[in-house]
Amino acid sequence: MLRRILLASAGAMALAGTAFAADLPLRAPPPVYVAPVFSWTGFYVGGQLGYAWGKDPVTVNSNFTEEFLTLDPFTSAQRQSSPSGAIGGAHIGYNWQINQFVLGVETNVDATNFNGQQSIFSVASFAGGFTDIGELRDNIRSTIQGTFHGRAGWAWNNWLFYGTGGVAFTDFTSNYQFASILTDDRTSTRVGWTAGGGIEWAFNNNWIFGVEYRYSDFGHFTDNDLFSLGATTTGLLGTPLVVANERHHLTENRIQARVSYKFDWFNPAPVVAKY
Repeated sequence: MLRRILLASAGAMALAGTAFAADLPLRAPPPVYVAPVFSWTGFYVGGQLGYAWGKDPVTVNSNFTEEFLTLDPFTSAQRQSSPSGAIGGAHIGYNWQINQFVLGVETNVDATNFNGQQSIFSVASFAGGFTDIGELRDNIRSTIQGTFHGRAGWAWNNWLFYGTGGVAFTDFTSNYQFASILTDDRTSTRVGWTAGGGIEWAFNNNWIFGVEYRYSDFGHFTDNDLFSLGATTTGLLGTPLVVANERHHLTENRIQARVSYKFDWFNPAPVVAKY
């Protein structure tokens, strides 16, 4: 009889334990780690190297002031050079990412051997019927360029597609030669605008590689030249001998590769999925 009571008690305790265990909550699995999405926010510095090509159409007007010399003038004569050259320098900027949109500002300075040449011919008639052909040659070059521009783009994780636009400047030097013996130099700083776009790829959290195209327009400007054979004020050695003005309009295209280092001061915290 006692044996039956003990067996019945053990069976009841087992059933009660099973029911209690069924009421206990299940243990949740450990959280799943999700790698953080790359953030474009932050300061960056870097360098760029590329090639530039452009156009410089020129309208030339000129006249002779010597009493013994007349000129079939260069009135409204027009020529166009196609300057080109390598270009490279450094840049610094800041990006700010909002969801998938990226806004930024950047400035860059470049050294370049951007240069070109053009020539215009005219006939000079001297007293006594002697004639000769005069050539006005224009050699242009730019050695320093720079911009301050904004950027706006769309980020797809570690890829960025962006447009850019802002202010551009360049030094501009013209060396004018008339009839191979008369020369005059003009140097100025030109300010215009620039616009373009590019693609960047962050191949880790700090290093970014990109390719960019930009078009720049440095506006219209006029050089006034005075050519002279000497320092006296009368006769064939009078000064000036030739007065000429050349109206330029310099534009430029460039394509360049970029490498930047982004400082990771604003990296996002790791994202942990919640359940």
